Amino acid sequence: MYLFPRQDAPPTLAPPGVTPNYTNPDSIGPRILVACPLLGALALIFLVFRVTIKTRVLGMWGMDDTFIVIATCFAIARVAFNILIVAKYMTGRHTWDIPPEELVHIGNGGKNGLFIGDMIYFWGIMFTKLSILTLYRNVFKVHRRFRFLVYVMMALVVSYCLIFFFITAFDCNPVAKNWHLIGWSGGGTCVDMIKINYAAGGINIFTDTAILVMPLPLIVRLHLDKVRKIGLLAIFATGLFVVACSVIRQIVIVKTFKDFDQNRSVVGQIIWLTAELCVGIVCASMPSLAPLYTRRIVHNMVPESWRSYFSRSKGSTGISKRPSSNRSTEFGSQLLDSRSNIELVEDVQATVKGNATQKVF
Repeated sequence: MYLFPRQDAPPTLAPPGVTPNYTNPDSIGPRILVACPLLGALALIFLVFRVTIKTRVLGMWGMDDTFIVIATCFAIARVAFNILIVAKYMTGRHTWDIPPEELVHIGNGGKNGLFIGDMIYFWGIMFTKLSILTLYRNVFKVHRRFRFLVYVMMALVVSYCLIFFFITAFDCNPVAKNWHLIGWSGGGTCVDMIKINYAAGGINIFTDTAILVMPLPLIVRLHLDKVRKIGLLAIFATGLFVVACSVIRQIVIVKTFKDFDQNRSVVGQIIWLTAELCVGIVCASMPSLAPLYTRRIVHNMVPESWRSYFSRSKGSTGISKRPSSNRSTEFGSQLLDSRSNIELVEDVQATVKGNATQKVF
């Protein structure tokens, strides 16, 4: 994710017939100034709703909430760096519209701002995914195989995010070349960051998809009425937006690396990386916001005739159909005791908790 090609070639020259414009250059940098603050504000709004509901409505706080607060802090920090590189380092201009006497300063400053923003991104996306996986662990904790899979995914997420964080920070030897690439004359070598970014994008799309589909088989097997089950699936299916952002972001990155006027073409990449992080925070908060909308959707927006029809399939047992298990019996009793007034997400917790000690959601 660079302002200029990694090769030791001179910065991109103006195409034939194009005269550099140093006084009133065209720039698409304002797209960053509009899109990124809006995305950051969206993530922050959902965080405020989540914190309010978890502390004042449900009276519960868990590690998943702590993780998402940390992720949001990184998202806001990334938005701040995005604004900085536009306001101070002319990101969004054509490379040939940067005055030659400022090229080294602007090039290195903007590039380093991108580096820092990318490193912030890895921390933010790591804590976002850890928040979702921690939620999975808490809600479906009686399933040992699923819990083991959650821990495997946690280890994978932490590992790849930290690895790519350190590669981004120390990809040149000597390290100083990484932070003074434009105009560097001290020799040295650098990692091929194009391949590294392709690898990071591929792993990221894989983990996003895996996290999306992991709970679906368990949700389908829940003995809830159809309306509640569909509502629950819809909440978790919001993760599709994160997967879509990851795929689009990777496509944009591929196009960016093919364009030598990266000071301008990198704008789309910056926006989509920020979108992926902020949309991930929003989607991670959706299950916690269920008390805001599940009752209204199920009881007010769904016609009475539909609710009557769907309620015929209401179950009275948990996920497991084996009657010999005490855990199954307790699943059913918990579900029946809370069926009348409980919210959608609380239904799932009551169904899957079993004999486990009640834990913060």
